[in-house]
Amino acid sequence: MRCPSCGWSNTLKNYPRKIQILENQINPEILEHLRRLFLTTIDDLTSYTLLYSCKDLEDEVLNHCINIWERRNLEGKGFDVYYFMGILRNENKKFENKLSIEKNSLEELPPTIE
Repeated sequence: MRCPSCGWSNTLKNYPRKIQILENQINPEILEHLRRLFLTTIDDLTSYTLLYSCKDLEDEVLNHCINIWERRNLEGKGFDVYYFMGILRNENKKFENKLSIEKNSLEELPPTIE
């Protein structure tokens, strides 16, 4: 079985250590939300995949996705952690698109003369 995040098959035995490394890279407040929602009920492979997908995301995006998950009660409707990872990916794309639009609009402004 291959790891969906990195593609290596020999990482299966190292998941607890790799999970700990990834947990140190995530904001403790957000990590607590993820533990409450997912990490206490899923296996090591899925935990690693979730934390790996959260690793490079902004805290604002993660909080927004957690709010979507809780507000819409998606767990109660039968959705799983992989659906949450899809939400993470889609919301991150929206966030990056918004940032690039803001950056482009700032570049189009004429310089201010003092």
